[in-house]
Amino acid sequence: MRSSIPLLAVLGLVVLLCMPLLYAASNYTDANPFLRTPNYTIDIDKTPADSRNLPQLTQAQLRSTDVVVPAPGAPVRLDPRTCPGEIALCYQVISNNYTRVSTNGANRTNVGNYTFPYRRTRFFACVGNDTKCISQARSCGCFTATPIAPVVFSDSDRCSDTAHQCEAAPGFVTLCDGNLTSCRAQYDACGCGRYATCTSDGTHACINDRDELFGCKGNIADCLKRYDVCSCGREAIATYRLACDAPRSRCELAGATVVCNGPFRSCALQYDRCTCGGV
Repeated sequence: MRSSIPLLAVLGLVVLLCMPLLYAASNYTDANPFLRTPNYTIDIDKTPADSRNLPQLTQAQLRSTDVVVPAPGAPVRLDPRTCPGEIALCYQVISNNYTRVSTNGANRTNVGNYTFPYRRTRFFACVGNDTKCISQARSCGCFTATPIAPVVFSDSDRCSDTAHQCEAAPGFVTLCDGNLTSCRAQYDACGCGRYATCTSDGTHACINDRDELFGCKGNIADCLKRYDVCSCGREAIATYRLACDAPRSRCELAGATVVCNGPFRSCALQYDRCTCGGV
C-alpha cells in the first residue's frame, strides 16, 4: 500500500500539470470554425447534368471555341479562277470543346458540359483570286455544276458615284469604293453605282465573312453592305451547293491515295485530305 501512495501522487501531479493544456485545446476547438460541428446543410443538386435545363448557347459562343485542325503536309495550292465560275469548294476540319459553369443558388454550383462533336467539317466557298480564303482550307476542289451566267453591266463611262458594283467572279458582284476608273482597274467589269445590276428585291445568294453561302433578302445593294460578294437571285444557292452528296470520295493518308466510301463529311475527318467525288 505504501508503494501505491507515491504513484497516486505522481499521477495527480501529472493531471494538474496537463489541465492548462486540455483547457487550451478545448478553447482552440471552439474558436476554430473549421473544427466546429457544422450547424448548416448544403443543398447539392443531384439532378443528372444531361437533365438540367441550362441556357442555350448562341452561334457566337459556339464559334468562339472553334480551333482549326491543321492539315499535314504542304499547304493547299488552288486558284479558284481555274474552276468553272471561278468558285472553289473548300473545307476545314475544326474542333470545338465548350464547358460552361452555371451557378444555381447561393450554396451550390452546377457544372454543365455542353457536348459537341469533337471534330467536324466546315464547308465554304472561295471566290476569284482570294488566296487568303484558300490558305485556311485543308482541301479545295472545283464545283461540277454549271456556273451561272456572268454579270452584264451597261456601258457607262460617265459616273459620279463613289461606290460601284464590280464582278468578283462570273455571276457574283462586290462593292468597290472609289471612282469608276480605279474600280475597273481592279476588276474585270464594273457598272456605275450601287445599283448597277439586279435592282429588284428578293432573295440573293451572298457569301458571308466565313465564306459560307447564304440567302439575303432585300435589294442587292443593301445585301452588299453585309456580305462581301452577292449573286442576283437564288440561282447560285442551288448551283453552288456547299455539301457533297457523292457516294465515294478520293482521299489521301500519309501520301497514299485511297477511296473512301460514305459521306464526304465523315471521310474528311478520317484522312489527311479528301476531294469530293472524282472516283
